Amino acid sequence: MKKVIDGVRYDTDTAVEVGSWHHGYSGDFNWCGETLYRTKSGRYFVYGEGGGNTRWRKVISQNSWCDGEGIEAQTPEETLGWLERHDYDVPADCPEIAALVVDG
Repeated sequence: MKKVIDGVRYDTDTAVEVGSWHHGYSGDFNWCGETLYRTKSGRYFVYGEGGGNTRWRKVISQNSWCDGEGIEAQTPEETLGWLERHDYDVPADCPEIAALVVDG
């Protein structure tokens, strides 16, 4: 999937996958899947898809939704939050994200 956000092109075919998360089964109203990507220029984005009861849903009419998909650009802080929520460690090749982590 490709999408331009604030003048930046995000493309799942050319970006590198950093991590993925899935819940449920395709066809279920609550199923959801997300993949975190890093572009060649070091920007992060999430490609998501899901059923009619997820944030990725597509509105087809008033009070009616179906499966949908989308891309959301991520700040470094949002990227770190995504990694933490989905139990990923910060990858070694992501120094700008690792810089946000402090030792406890």
